[in-house]
Amino acid sequence: MESEKLLQRVNYLNVVGNLAPMLGLLGTVQGIIAAFATLGTQAQGANQQALLALNISMALWTTAVGLIVAVPAVAFFYFFRNRATNIILGMEAMTIELIKGLRSVEVYEEENG
Repeated sequence: MESEKLLQRVNYLNVVGNLAPMLGLLGTVQGIIAAFATLGTQAQGANQQALLALNISMALWTTAVGLIVAVPAVAFFYFFRNRATNIILGMEAMTIELIKGLRSVEVYEEENG
């Protein structure tokens, strides 16, 4: 149960690391859609370079922010997962040593007098 508690909190970093790039990609798609909408709906769509550049900039920024969030989250996930695994292995080794010691102990029942 303790190992599950340790790993449960670490898995939140994994979720953030996986979702952040997808959300960044969603923003990129929205920015590109807006850029093409600008080209298609403006009276002089091809001449609206500033608005087109702004939409593409928004698309790239959302991708960058998604990656800026995801990369450290994934790095910390692996770091903390490895630390949790080491703690769990240490607990298991200690438990095995305690069980070995208890196997050689004789149990005496107390007499009720």
